[in-house]
Amino acid sequence: MINGKDDDPPEKKPFLFSFGKAKVLAAWLKTGAVPLTRACLVHKKVRSVAGGAGPDADKFAAVGALHKKNTNALKATGYKNTFAGAVPAHTHIARPSSEEDQIAALVKLGTINSKNLWVVCGATAFNSRVVMAAQTAVLAKAENAATEALSAAALELIQAEVAAAAAKERRGDKSDDTMSGDDLEAVVKFVHKKDSIKGWSSYNTKAKRVAFLASLVPVWTERAACDAPAVPPVAAAAAAPATAPFPAVPLPPPQAPAPLVPQPAVMNFSAMTAAERRAHMAALTAAMAAHDE
Repeated sequence: MINGKDDDPPEKKPFLFSFGKAKVLAAWLKTGAVPLTRACLVHKKVRSVAGGAGPDADKFAAVGALHKKNTNALKATGYKNTFAGAVPAHTHIARPSSEEDQIAALVKLGTINSKNLWVVCGATAFNSRVVMAAQTAVLAKAENAATEALSAAALELIQAEVAAAAAKERRGDKSDDTMSGDDLEAVVKFVHKKDSIKGWSSYNTKAKRVAFLASLVPVWTERAACDAPAVPPVAAAAAAPATAPFPAVPLPPPQAPAPLVPQPAVMNFSAMTAAERRAHMAALTAAMAAHDE
C-alpha cells in the first residue's frame, strides 16, 4: 500500500516516486542546503520565541549558529544557491488600554471575530460590553455608508439626467453624429446610470458612443426629458422677480408651535419622475445659494 509491489515500476511506487534521489535533490535545490524551509517557525501555533524572549530561544540560537556555519562552509566551496533567511523574531502586540480605544479599533477593523478580538482586547468574552458596543457601532457605520452611497448615486443620476436633457435640447432634430463629444459622453453616462449598468467609460470614442446610442430600444431621446432649464438653477433663482410685500395687517395671537414632523434622511429619487427630480434639484441649489449669501 505504501510502496507497491516489488515488481511494480517506479512510477507506481508512491514512496519511492516521491522520495527518490532525484526528488530529494530537486527539493534541496529549491530550499537551500538545509532541506527544511523553517516555515514551522512562523506558524501561528508555535509559541517559542527567537531572540532571547522565549523558553526555547537558546535552542533556536544554536540551530541558527549551526546553519550559518554550514552555509558559510558551502559558500567557501563555490556553492551559489540561495539559503533560507534568518529566523524571524517575535513582536508583541500593543493593545489599546482603554475600552473606548478598543471599541474604536474594532470598528476600524470592521469585523468582530476571534482574531480581531484577541489582537485588540486579548482574552475577552464575545458578550462583553466592549464587544457589544463595537458591534453596534460597526452596524451603524455600515448603515451610514449604505445611506451615503444611495444618496451619492441618486445625486449622480440627477446630474446625469440634467446633462442629457441639455444635450437633447442642443441636438434638436439632428442626428446623433452631429453632437459634440461632451454631449455624447453625457448621454451615454445617463443611459447607464438610468438602467443601473456599468461600463459607460469604455465608450471613449465618438464612433462607439454613436453606435451604442443607435442600438438602444427605446431610443435615448425618449428616456431623457427635454424640459431642462435653459439656465443653471442658481442663475434662475437669482434672476427670479421679487415677490410683493405682505400687507400690513395685525398678527394673530401667538399659538403653541406645531410638533415637528420627522423627515426622512434619504430621498427616494428612484420613485420620482424626471420633472420632480429636477424641481427638487433646483430648489436645493437655490437654498444653498441663499445660505451662502
